[in-house]
Amino acid sequence: MFPTSSVTRSLTFASVEWSSWRDLPPRLMAVVALLAPALLAALVVTQTVGEEKGVTIDTRLAGVAAAGAAIAARRGVVIVVTVAAAATALVRALS
Repeated sequence: MFPTSSVTRSLTFASVEWSSWRDLPPRLMAVVALLAPALLAALVVTQTVGEEKGVTIDTRLAGVAAAGAAIAARRGVVIVVTVAAAATALVRALS
């Protein structure tokens, strides 16, 4: 986690410092715009299936998959969280 946060802080600092005297090139702006969603996705995957020394597949994965389906269906945040919680609870009840 430390290297990722250090890279993020460095890129944020560089972009703020650079943008204070010059606009970023459009190609670099496109990359910067994709950093936050990519880091969030990495965090979600790490917290969902990551374990101290490996990968674990459990009920949390069902909740994340259900949330992904609700997001793909363009539902609101409250609905997405509710669907994810319900899917996780259902899988836990059945297992």
